[in-house]
Amino acid sequence: MSELKNFLKNLNILIVDDDKVSTLVLKKYLDGVFNSIHVAENGKLGLLAFLQNKFDIIVTDVYMPEMDGIEMIKKIRQVDLEVPIVVITSSDDINDMKELLNLGIGRFIQKPITKSMLINALLDASSRIVLKKRLIKEKEMEIELLKYRDRYHTHQQTMAYKKEMSLLKNDLEKKKLSLNGYEFVFNSFYKPMEILCGDAFIYRYLGDGKILGVIMDTMGKGLSASVTSVLSVAFMNHSVDKSLENRDFDFITTLNSFLTYVKKVLLEEEMLSASFFFMDLNSLKCEYAHCGMPSILLKDVKNKVFELVSNNPPISKFTSNISTICIDLKDVDSMLIVTDGLVESFSKDENVYLTSVSDDFKDSLFYNNFENKFLDAILSFSDDVTIFYFKRMKPEKLWEINKELNTDMDEINEFLKEMDDFLRKKHIKDETLSKVTVSLYEFLMNAYEHGNLGIDVDKKHKLIGDNLLEDYCRELEKKCYKKIFVKYGIYYINGIEFFGVTIRDEGEGFNINMTNRALENIEYFCGRGIVLSNTFVDALYYNMKGNEVTFYVRW
Repeated sequence: MSELKNFLKNLNILIVDDDKVSTLVLKKYLDGVFNSIHVAENGKLGLLAFLQNKFDIIVTDVYMPEMDGIEMIKKIRQVDLEVPIVVITSSDDINDMKELLNLGIGRFIQKPITKSMLINALLDASSRIVLKKRLIKEKEMEIELLKYRDRYHTHQQTMAYKKEMSLLKNDLEKKKLSLNGYEFVFNSFYKPMEILCGDAFIYRYLGDGKILGVIMDTMGKGLSASVTSVLSVAFMNHSVDKSLENRDFDFITTLNSFLTYVKKVLLEEEMLSASFFFMDLNSLKCEYAHCGMPSILLKDVKNKVFELVSNNPPISKFTSNISTICIDLKDVDSMLIVTDGLVESFSKDENVYLTSVSDDFKDSLFYNNFENKFLDAILSFSDDVTIFYFKRMKPEKLWEINKELNTDMDEINEFLKEMDDFLRKKHIKDETLSKVTVSLYEFLMNAYEHGNLGIDVDKKHKLIGDNLLEDYCRELEKKCYKKIFVKYGIYYINGIEFFGVTIRDEGEGFNINMTNRALENIEYFCGRGIVLSNTFVDALYYNMKGNEVTFYVRW
């Protein structure tokens, strides 16, 4: 009761009564009980006061001139069904009582009124308000708690995703290895459906033309599948790192160690599809173990596609061994390994993409061509998607020009102008010209800023934000004596004519993974031009160090 009395002090009350004596008595009884007391002389003025102000409780007489209490209550109920109303009446008319009850009035005070009668009626009326406000407050607290839990879980998942991404090592993304007169180029694609997913991979360069690739797809969804995948790639990375330290890497030994480990991780009902491949590009051999995965696609130099079906079932707790097969890559032009999230997705023609993947792979000279095809064909991915793409090529030079530039903004701009004039004289299409010039500019500026001047991406981001980048570069270039080497020309690749450009700086090398920050954060300035240029060209590759980039555009 004391809580209710204290609660009344926060409320505003409206008294509607045409009897001035009665009104004075009511005000006297309620003085100091409510926050504010407002008086209206009849129902019409009472309704107007209610519509113009916020009142928590209404006390009204029934019979009044202009508009009686019942009519006023009807109009108030049209806009507010819940405001507590206490009716003061001297009438015993049963019809009035019925009508008032139908309007939601459950509190009446018979004249003559005493203070205790009035206060008790108002305390009873205010109890509903207290309960309602408590419920609202509890609901608000519940919503805030749910929001907090959601933010907490999202934060935890995001941190787990960052941890997962840090374990998915990729030494080969958009990289080029030049060996024995050939260029070996690599691309990958990774599209998780959720923050934590069952797909995982590592692509490691072991040195001396040797490459280890692992793609995993834990059957199942959610946290359990993600934990299995993360633990698996963590173990593989650790094993590779230790082998590289000891210089004793052996593919079969690594596979057997992994099997022993993962059998302890897998639940009895879990299975792990995986593809393990070890490539020696000097001998052009590839040893692989394909475990319950979609067929590996190989395209030979005559543009014929072959399928390599899985030679092992999915790995389970009961798998006793993993067998391997060695194939010759001497006649292989390109190779494609995917998880089932790609081939089981439905295309826009309502067929699974499995029916189209071989043809799209066959008709694609470079990975960018293939990616454009499947992104255009697929309506939406059915599951997590991981792709590894390998191509071997031997560009035939039709003509080639070499250029050496100082680390000087003016000299770079002059060269870009020369290239624009040169390409126009070759009657290159306007669309192709635009793509080439934008890409040239982006990669030359990358060699200038990140390569020779050594400005890291975070420093560049801050300088751009402060509008100081150009002045800063101008100061640095005065003391920089490194060169930028440009080679461009016309090359035949698989019998098709391409305009190719290679740009090399004398810096420490560009980290292609930094472009992911440009995709993840719209406020991050660095890397956007590189990402954009990748969509303009048919092929784009860096050397292993990252200080040389080559791109090709169909001429």
